[in-house]
Parts: sequence; structure tokens; C-alpha cells
Amino acid sequence: MTKATTNASVTEGATEAKTNTSVTEGVTETTTTNASVTEGMTEATTNASVTGGVTEATTNGSVTDSVTQATSNLSVTELVTETITNVSVTESVTEGTTNTSVTNGVTEATSNASVTEGVEEATTNVSVTAVVTEATSNVSVTEGMTEATTNASVTEGVTEPTSYTSVTEGVTEATTNVSVTAVVTEATSNISVTEGMTEATTNASVTKGVTEPTSNTSVTEGVTEATTNVSVTAVVTEATSNVSLTESMTEATTNTSVTEGVTEATTNSSVTGGVIEVTANVSVTEGVTEAATNATVTEVVTEASTNATVTESVTESTTNVSVTESVTEFTTNVSVTEGVTEATTNVSVTESVTESTTNVSMTESVTEFTTNVSVTEGVTEATTNVSVTEGVTEATTNVSVTEGTEGVTEATTNVSVTESVTESTTNVSVTEGVTEATTNVSVTESVTKFTTNVSVTEGVTEATTNVSVTESVTESTTNVSMTESVTEFTTNVSVTEGVTEATTNVSVTEGVTEATTNVSVTEGTEGVTEATTNVSVTESVTESTTNVSVTEGVTEATTNVSVTEGVTEAITNVSVTERVTESTTNVSVTEGVTEATTSVPMTEGVTEVTTNVSVTEGVTEATTNVSVTEGVTEATTNVSVTEGVTEATTNVSVTEGVTEVTTNVSVTEGVTEATTNVSVTEGVTESTTNASVTEGVTEATTNVSVTEGVTEVTT
Repeated sequence: MTKATTNASVTEGATEAKTNTSVTEGVTETTTTNASVTEGMTEATTNASVTGGVTEATTNGSVTDSVTQATSNLSVTELVTETITNVSVTESVTEGTTNTSVTNGVTEATSNASVTEGVEEATTNVSVTAVVTEATSNVSVTEGMTEATTNASVTEGVTEPTSYTSVTEGVTEATTNVSVTAVVTEATSNISVTEGMTEATTNASVTKGVTEPTSNTSVTEGVTEATTNVSVTAVVTEATSNVSLTESMTEATTNTSVTEGVTEATTNSSVTGGVIEVTANVSVTEGVTEAATNATVTEVVTEASTNATVTESVTESTTNVSVTESVTEFTTNVSVTEGVTEATTNVSVTESVTESTTNVSMTESVTEFTTNVSVTEGVTEATTNVSVTEGVTEATTNVSVTEGTEGVTEATTNVSVTESVTESTTNVSVTEGVTEATTNVSVTESVTKFTTNVSVTEGVTEATTNVSVTESVTESTTNVSMTESVTEFTTNVSVTEGVTEATTNVSVTEGVTEATTNVSVTEGTEGVTEATTNVSVTESVTESTTNVSVTEGVTEATTNVSVTEGVTEAITNVSVTERVTESTTNVSVTEGVTEATTSVPMTEGVTEVTTNVSVTEGVTEATTNVSVTEGVTEATTNVSVTEGVTEATTNVSVTEGVTEVTTNVSVTEGVTEATTNVSVTEGVTESTTNASVTEGVTEATTNVSVTEGVTEVTT
């Protein structure tokens, strides 16, 4: 989406120019006072706050992220097969947000693009349980969809009661004055690599705990990839038996302002949708929490590959596995800038995923309590004296942007991180095979990251020519019992979601260039928590290979193994810079989803009771010769799930811990994407009348009470 802002320069998909901007990205972010969260695409506003992806609170930070990938005649094959029996997975995310403003906008301009997605799911007797609780107060969130509710109660199977709380998702990082720089350059020609790993583990207990306290570190990471004639194939097969899946969301929101592509105004409503959110003077937390202050992150990735063939095969068979992940991230005064520019020509992408699940029980509950929340999400925004260009450039000044991904919490302060990786590969043939058989495995991963004063810059540029990517997903489910309940309680909530946003004197350009000035960016990934303060990290790796033939084979049979690894990282003042550039020409992407379900008792209820609701939905799309196809077929019979990964584990005890202490880190990440002749097919149909929506989910909104498998209580 393109946004024009006065004295604001924001660029996504390519380059972003921001001055005194605060950007936060992450799934879960904990903001204490007057935090702004932005989800989706970045929005450029004058003295505005943008929130996208995950909640990020940034102040006086600069983030640059750029990745450049040039691929031609590349052939990549990935095979993952997973067989899971009697698996117990537990994920808990707690988000505490106070006075948070979230803005999510996405703008897409496609011409001659062909995208196909195919997914087949066959599930039988599956039971899954996920619990998330979120409680938020005085939060401002902006999403492609807009919902305005007053005195509403929302429940979504997740409950998150948060009060000045941080989020923990398996990774915790505390960084202070860290400077990290990582540069990797790889030039490969006529290389044939073969790797085979076979692991058989029985009675193993695995525990992963990562704590990284970093001080005075400089990190720089850059990756450059130039690929020609590349063919990528990813196959995932999952076979699951006796799985229990449960999903419940509860959301309770009071005095919340939400803006989405669809606008809903509800007064004294009671919404129940498996998610409950109760927010009071809270910042937004989403799977990732980043607290960054004066952080600069720069990442540059360049990849040039020619005639490369990569084959990866992973087979995992797991039985009686217990996995626990917790991530907590604290971020303060973080400025994040993200730009993605993709230029694709003659690219063929195929994704195939096959999942066979039998006797699976899945349970997911999310509870969210939100009070005085303002959420804004949209694809396109148009304002006064605004120049909006999507997929081109965004200039933002004095902007606060927050973007992130669930499951990552980062707290960064004065961090400057720079990463640059350059890879040049020609006629490379890589084969990797990993087979793991694990039984009775207990894995525990916890990462905590504390970051302060972090400046992150990310840029990704990809240039791909004649690329063929194939991905296929097949899922077969039989006798599956799925329960999904979402309850949403919203009170005094203002939600605005649309494709257009009005800004004064704003110049936003996405998909081209991003120039950021005094910007603090925070980005996170699930299961990772980073707390960085004044961290500078620099890493440089250069690889030049020609006519290399490598063969690696590893076979491991382990029984009754106990492994323990610990790493702790504390980063402060970290500056990270990442650059990724992608240029793709003639790209053909096919994605399909096919689901066949037989004898499956599925319960999905979303009930929405809205009173005095005003819904506004606006989407602006400029498409030329675009073909979008989206299909979902569900056929479930005698669940057999295969995910390209097969793990057979028996009585395995593994413990891994990593501790890192980083200080003075500067991180920069940028993404630029330029696409030509792309065919994308997407179909979304929404019919709403009189603020009453029923989607297999029940939403009752009145005096905000939200529960969503995650409980967040923010004050």
C-alpha cells in the first residue's frame, strides 16, 4: 500500500525514508505508555504511529532491511515428512499493551501475475489445544479491516490478561550497546553438494533455552543472491494420528478504536468468538514483543545463483513428544523501517503440502481483554496533499511504525545491527537428506530478549529470472474433532479497516525505496525474545566455490539421550542492518488448497452481536492482467498427516541453551520487491448485514471481554 505523509518518508517493498520514526514489528510487543503498533504493511503518516505484523514500540530508531535475490534457472527441492503420534504441544503467549496505536495497511499492484496455491488436508481423529489470553486497555490498533465497538465483550478461545506484562515465547534476548555486523558472500559455480542425515532417537528429552545478554557488540549481516534458471520444489507431507486440537478465543475490548478494510461500529455489544481481549491502557502484543530504544538494524542479503540444483529431504517420525516454547520481549523507544521490493519475471512457483491426520485433537483458546483500543488496518490510504505509491516508495518523517510476527518478543535499546550476505552460485547441485526417528521426546525452548535503544533497518531485494517453484500441500483428515470458539467483548471500540487512509502532507512509497532518518525499528519472529541495548554486531562471511562436489552423510541412532545446551544473550544499543533485494521475471506461482474430510465433528462458532454498528470497508487495487485463484477443498478420512518431515523419537531428553550478551547493536533490514507478469488468484467473499456476522465463529460484543486461546490483560 502506498501512503503519503508530511515530513514522513516510509518505503516498503523497496525503500523507506523515515525521520524520527518509531516502528515496531513483532508478534508480541509490550508497550507501557503511549505505544503505537502497526500491522500489515507500513503506513506513512506525519507524526503518525503505524503498527503492522506484530506490535512494536520504537523511539528514535533507524531500521533498514534490504534483501536482493537474483535467481535464474534454479532448481530447489525440499522434502519433509513428519509422522506424529500422541503429540502434546503447548504454546502460551502473554501480551501486555498500554496506550498502543496499531496501523496495518497493504497495497498491491500486480500485472500479468499467476499464483496457484494447492493444499490438501486429510485429518482423522485430531485434537489440538492452544490457549492464548490477551487483556488490553486504551489500545489503538489499525488493520486492513476496521471494527468499531462500544462496551463490547469478545471471546476467541485465547485469554490474555496483561498488565504492564512482557511476552515470553521460548526466546529471550537482553542486549545492551551491541553492534553486530555479519557479511556473507558466496560465489559458487558448478557445485554438487549432497548431505544425508539419519537420526534415530529413543527416550530423549530435549530442552532449549536461549538467553542472550549482549553488551557493546557490532553485528552486520548481508545476503546477496543472484539466481538464474532456478527450479524450486517444496513438498511437505504430514501424517498425524491421535491428535487433539482445541482452539478457543475470547476478546474483551473497552473504549477501543479499530480500523479494518471493513468498518464495524458497535455500541454496548457482546461478541463471543473463542477470543477474549481485555485491554486497559495497554500496548499491543502479538506473538512477538519488541521493546527497542534508539536501535539501528541493517541487513543486506544478496544472492546470485545460476543453474543451481538443491535437494533437501527431511524425514521425522515422532511419538509421544512434549514441546514447550515461551518467548518474552521488551522493547522501548524503537524505530523500525522495512522496505520490500520484488521484481519477478517468468517465475514458476509450485507448493505442494500433503497432510494426513488420524485421531487428532486440537484445542486452541484465545482470550483477549481490550479497553480503549484504537486499531487501524488497511491496504490503501489516500490523504490530503498525499502522494501514495505502493510497491514503489514511502517517505515518512516523524512516524511511528510497528510491524512484527507472532511468537517473537524483542526489547531493544540503542541497537545497531548490520548483516550482509552475498552469494553467487553457478551450476550448483546440492542434496541434503535428514532422517530422524524420535520416540518419547520432551523438548523445551525458551528465549528471552531485552532490547533498548535499537535501530533496525531491513531491506530485501530479489531479482529472479526463469524461476520454477513448486509447492504442494495435501491434507487428509478422518474422524477429526476440531473445536474453535471465539468470543469477543468490545466496549467503546473504534475499528477502521480499509484500503485507503487519509493523511496530510504524507509521501509514502512501497516496493521501491526506503529512506529512514532517526527511525527505530523492531522486528521479531515467533519463539524469539530479544532485549537489546546499544548493541553493534558485525559478521562477515565470504565464500567462493567453483565446480565443487560435496557429499555428507550422517546417521544417528540414539536411545535414552540427554543433551543440554544453554546460550544467553543480553543486547543493549544494537545496530543491525539487513538488505534483501529480489527481482523476479516471468514468475508462475500456483497455490491450491484441497481438503477432504469424512466423519469429522468440527465445531467453529463465531457469533457477533452488534448494536449501533457502522462498518466501512475499502480496498483499492490496481490490477492488470491478473489471474487469482484460491480454492479450498476439505476431504478428511482416517487422518494421515505428512509434512515433508518424518521424526521417530523415543524417550529422548535434549536440552539446548544459548546465552548471548550484546551491547550497542545496530540492525538494518530492507525489502524491495519488483514483480512483472504475475498471475495471482485470490477469492474472498464477505456478506454482512446489520452488524450480525456468523462464520462458524460466534462473536458477542458488549462491554468488551475478549478471549482467544491467549489471555492478555493490559493496564
